[in-house]
Amino acid sequence: GFVSYKIIDRDGKVIEEVINAPNTIVNGGRDAMAKLLASYAAGSTPDAIKSIVFGNQPSPTANPAATALQSQVWENDVLTGVGNVSYVSPGVVVLKWFLDYDEANGYDISEMGLKTQTGILFSRIIRNVPISKTSDYSISGYWTITA
Repeated sequence: GFVSYKIIDRDGKVIEEVINAPNTIVNGGRDAMAKLLASYAAGSTPDAIKSIVFGNQPSPTANPAATALQSQVWENDVLTGVGNVSYVSPGVVVLKWFLDYDEANGYDISEMGLKTQTGILFSRIIRNVPISKTSDYSISGYWTITA
């Protein structure tokens, strides 16, 4: 999958736009997908993706065995409802997310991830250059997951 997002100032000007940055579905995410398929077959409640998390580790490392961000500082629910979750083609889902002007200020955001309802890290992305988050801008984006 991949992540696309925009950093937007209060005047609506796009400060930075990232399009289709590859993400890593970590081992916990792969296990969660397998359990999701099994839960439908067994009739139990699935463990769906619930939130996006942000971290500020100065030099995060890519590790598919990661079970959490290296230094999580903020968590928001992914947006739900019509237009915020899209099944764009077989095996592809797009989740919309948002970090508002008054959220995560003072942190240098260097990693982002998706977590399930039970707190399992599903996937993550690392930024080479951190976003120095202030109240001057918000960040909105889409996280695309491909099966």
